[in-house]
Amino acid sequence: MYGEGKYEGVDLTKLNTSLLGLIDYSKSIKADISLNSAVKLVQQNITVEAFLQKDKEQLSKVNAAVKRSMKKIMKHLSPEVIRELCAKRTNYQLILVDKEVTPSTVELLRMSLIHYDELFTMDYETFKEKTGGKNREVTYDKLMKTHMYYEQHVYNQTITSHAFYVRPLEDQLLIALTKSIDKKVLESEIQKFLQETYDTLPATFTIHDLTINQGMKKHLAFHILHNLTEQGFLTYKDHLIKKQLRTFDELMNWEGLLYKKEFTWKLQKGLGDKEIAKKQKVSRQRVSQKILKSLSYIPISHVSEAKEYADLFQAYHFSEESFSFIFNERPETYRFLVKKLKRGDQSISEFPNELTNELTKEQHKRLIEYLNSK
Repeated sequence: MYGEGKYEGVDLTKLNTSLLGLIDYSKSIKADISLNSAVKLVQQNITVEAFLQKDKEQLSKVNAAVKRSMKKIMKHLSPEVIRELCAKRTNYQLILVDKEVTPSTVELLRMSLIHYDELFTMDYETFKEKTGGKNREVTYDKLMKTHMYYEQHVYNQTITSHAFYVRPLEDQLLIALTKSIDKKVLESEIQKFLQETYDTLPATFTIHDLTINQGMKKHLAFHILHNLTEQGFLTYKDHLIKKQLRTFDELMNWEGLLYKKEFTWKLQKGLGDKEIAKKQKVSRQRVSQKILKSLSYIPISHVSEAKEYADLFQAYHFSEESFSFIFNERPETYRFLVKKLKRGDQSISEFPNELTNELTKEQHKRLIEYLNSK
């Protein structure tokens, strides 16, 4: 009964390093990894580490579409998060254990928001209610039987290699915050984090990425997490931390924006430091210091417009006029990028064909219109 059908011969003890745990996430970002693709890699003895370590020999055997999907996933998630997702038991694994648990059954679980771990304690009435109220006793019995077999005869053989209890971040945070930290030291570390670390992190990461990969002390990492969550830069749930985005308008309306008046005059109104200094009756140097400090607390990847155009801005030499026209953006977006990043050297007039490959149809049209007007 077990290990039969389409996936007969799959080594069920190797699923904790397969891509099965990434299937649902891949759908959420339109980088679909199919069940068949994930299983084929298991059959080829190709694990998630081949992608994370960029093993050329292993990857030469992988379908191009799967490589593209993994490349997209790795832009969104840190290696640690990817490993944790792959190590988790998922409902997809039950398809490989018993041919009577079909992909449609697992899709029913996904649509009903029933996760693998819930099957440990779920009775039939709860299952019936969560799956729409229809009589599904046969489906329930197959799932429970397969789940039990997998736990008892397969998963216990490998559980010591990766199964561990991770205290939820909420609990870890409460413990860490009992250890105080000097206010000035914390402010300095937060500024350093926003200037040097925030933009280097993927959209979703873990405390492990900060303490191990970034070498940050754990209690400091939690204080920074707590502070930046309150300020709207981060959110967290269970053990995952996510970077948050603000639009430029939201940034300008943010109560925590330092030196908002000077920031507004500089970026929205395009005034020079000398003009602002005259309005404020302070030195030009003081105005420059205020604006630089304000900018130091705003990472590129926190402002949606800046994040969208950062790569192009660093590759090509846009003027304020060309940038605003081609991307149909307000001048303040350009001014923000100028203050945060170095403009590229390539002229848009010299490399139009290359540049158009990176634009939408509307932006392409506006680029040609702009170049023809010059």
